[in-house]
Amino acid sequence: MPLNISDLVEVRGITVVQDFLKGTKNHYSAAKRLFNTPCKNIFLMQRSSSIILNAEHGWDEENEVLQRIKKASNECEFFYHIVTLEGIEAHLQRENSKFPNFKHYSDNVEDHDGLVAIKTENEGNSKRFYLKKLPINGQDDLFKLNRQSRVLIIEDMENNVKAVVVQNLGAAQTCFVISGPKVRKYLEACIDYYNECEFVKWSEIVELHNKYDNNIVEPIFAG
Repeated sequence: MPLNISDLVEVRGITVVQDFLKGTKNHYSAAKRLFNTPCKNIFLMQRSSSIILNAEHGWDEENEVLQRIKKASNECEFFYHIVTLEGIEAHLQRENSKFPNFKHYSDNVEDHDGLVAIKTENEGNSKRFYLKKLPINGQDDLFKLNRQSRVLIIEDMENNVKAVVVQNLGAAQTCFVISGPKVRKYLEACIDYYNECEFVKWSEIVELHNKYDNNIVEPIFAG
């Protein structure tokens, strides 16, 4: 009887690296595959936030992942999302990066008592999924923003857990797709960390939007 990777994980209880990718954008293709089955719990930590900024101009796969995230947020039990405001601002400051749909950030998030919550269309889901933020750089001498991995972890309805972990190796960007029981331990650690982080305030997102209003216009191409 043929066995696929998921079968081996379930039968043998092993943790496996399902894929390794190298390149700036390849992690989005890996992330898309994680949403092929309905999600029960989602953990997402980004240096910026696709949910707030919307997809960068020219990054079609990022937009596809964002659409899958938005759909999953309407169906999941809980969505844990950690961002870094410094990372968002650094992304906006890049000369060649344009976010024409940042002006529509309120399509994805909403103001709930002064805090940023993911906007969902599922009226039957009474839970609110608040965005949390990494500490301000320099607050802790041992804390380095550039050491924080970018992580997407999905727990499906069958309690299987998979993760996409993105880490820089020098100037190169690498990505691992991992599944198995040890990844569940990683998810538990990530949720514990989420609970320790501070909430993102709505005023902080509004301030970023107003400060970088010139970066969210539609790109203009000569010729």
